[in-house]
Amino acid sequence: MRIRLQNFLSRDFYVPAGLLVLNLFLKMLFLNSRDLAMDEPFTVFYAQGGLPFIFHMLPSENNPPLFFLLLHFWINIFGISVFSVRFLSCIFSSLLVLVIWLIGRKFISFRTGLVASLLYTFSGYEILFAHEARVYPLFAFLTALSFFLFLSMVREPKKKKYPVLLTITNILLIYSHFFGFVALLTQVVCCLAIKEIRQKVLRFYLITLALTLVAFIPYFPITLSRFSASSGGTWIPAPQWSDLYTMVWRFSNAPVVTVFFILILSGAGIMFCIRSRRWEILDKNAVLMVILWFFFPFLFLFLVSFRTPVFLDRYMIFITPAWYLLIAMAIDRLSVNRFSGYILITATVTSMLITFNPDVDNKRRIKEVVAKVESLKKPGVPVVICPEWLKYSFAYYYDREAFKDYENLDARMNRENIYPVNDYSRLDTVFLKQAPAAIYFEEWATLVDKETRIQKGLEVNFPFRTSWKIFESYSVTWFSK
Repeated sequence: MRIRLQNFLSRDFYVPAGLLVLNLFLKMLFLNSRDLAMDEPFTVFYAQGGLPFIFHMLPSENNPPLFFLLLHFWINIFGISVFSVRFLSCIFSSLLVLVIWLIGRKFISFRTGLVASLLYTFSGYEILFAHEARVYPLFAFLTALSFFLFLSMVREPKKKKYPVLLTITNILLIYSHFFGFVALLTQVVCCLAIKEIRQKVLRFYLITLALTLVAFIPYFPITLSRFSASSGGTWIPAPQWSDLYTMVWRFSNAPVVTVFFILILSGAGIMFCIRSRRWEILDKNAVLMVILWFFFPFLFLFLVSFRTPVFLDRYMIFITPAWYLLIAMAIDRLSVNRFSGYILITATVTSMLITFNPDVDNKRRIKEVVAKVESLKKPGVPVVICPEWLKYSFAYYYDREAFKDYENLDARMNRENIYPVNDYSRLDTVFLKQAPAAIYFEEWATLVDKETRIQKGLEVNFPFRTSWKIFESYSVTWFSK
């Protein structure tokens, strides 16, 4: 009984417990303050459907099915309110702090685990995705858990549970996001580049990797199809060298904090090269793995993006735990004594705290769009929406019951004279000629209508127009005769 009480009162219990509670509190605080927008309504729309409905959609979706399936069962219990559908992401984002803590505490030092966890906790970047009903917090959580189990396998190669758990986690990882394969490739690089890891666990890791790939065989045809579709180019612009800095800026809240972190990393690197003093860490393999975990995918995906642009902040979320661990390890390296360590820790954590905003803006005002359309809409006046996928966010706030009727959404919207289209040829031009006016709601319509045929067709039928720009990128135009 005394041993259990001591464990309960130990810092290895109350520190991670406090970190988890703090993360849940901060991430729940403004969970439903922003509109459900961008890819969220699409995700919720398909997740609410039956399993056949979900699997019918997947061949054209750029993410594997794991999050859709989890959200499907979640919605069946808790419904499709904004708070409900985002809370699942909030949970995974909050749980991730425990894995960051465990990696730092178990393999490097108590201070590294604590500092890295606090940097993660006060990251506005992480809040943004915790407030989004998408796969990214799950993807980051599974990546961090995979690296934790990998390191545990290296530390204790005779324990059979770690290869088993690593295999299961990696299967879930690649079924959550296609870039899970980049995380696996990084682990292979770690095996080949770090001698001790190669000698200890290369054979075991290759077995886990083979089992993981075998488990993914049913989904390989869809994977190849999606990569083939992306090989011709994506909507993401080609990268510039400045994007390397911009990306770590996103991880670090503000430019001044980013520069401070880069200086810390640079100083630690210089000290590592010129000073041979003993570094009080638990596991040098963990240090090398964290370095590779961040820098290999970061540079690899940046260079790949010159051929097929994929260097996007949300796709890089799986390396952010390594970024915060890197900063914490650098502080450990630079701390020549206890006092200097406290100064660095205070300055680093405070810099994130004072630049932290728990209510990150997703810069979408779809409710304002719907209110504007409703104020303009009159009998016989059609509403044209482009691109077609905007129908999900529009319907979520315009008619929640129609949104829930996932098999008949298009028909119900058409009965309301609302027409989501990607091409002008899908509009009934006779109907447009008879209509007294038309409303056009668009966001980046040129992605699907490169020659703006929809806009031009409306201008031919309705020569007078008034437009409203709605923060940040929505546009509503009233066309009349």
